[in-house]
Amino acid sequence: MADFPHPWRIYLQLQSALSRSRCVNNDTWGIEGGLDIILASPPDMSPSDEDIARTISSKRRREQRRSRLRILHIRPDEDRTDPEQELLARSELRRISSQVRASDWVLLRSIGLGDDCADIAKKLGASIGAVRVRVLRLRRQLTLKAG
Repeated sequence: MADFPHPWRIYLQLQSALSRSRCVNNDTWGIEGGLDIILASPPDMSPSDEDIARTISSKRRREQRRSRLRILHIRPDEDRTDPEQELLARSELRRISSQVRASDWVLLRSIGLGDDCADIAKKLGASIGAVRVRVLRLRRQLTLKAG
């Protein structure tokens, strides 16, 4: 096998580990995160080994947390196709979207879909703190209007 330069050597190792996996789990999501950070980095600024390892651990922990939340809040015996509840939820979402700016709605929607604040901040060209503060203020604003 050829000797690949950094970070492609790590990419090959991660890809090989992923190909040996027989199921999708927290570890595979972590590996996917490691592959993503390598692919997303500019050619002249490849991530360090520590950055890749930290990303893998972070994505693995995030997926563990999401798995626990799914286990807690999604029950297989529940009927998830109650049309009345779906209509009420859509109506509430329309009401909320009409009360905020389009850019704020995109932000709230991204948070609701489970996007990471760091990813959202990167897309918006803002800091993570600024995104968190904006979401907090929007939640407070919407809570006051609803109450």
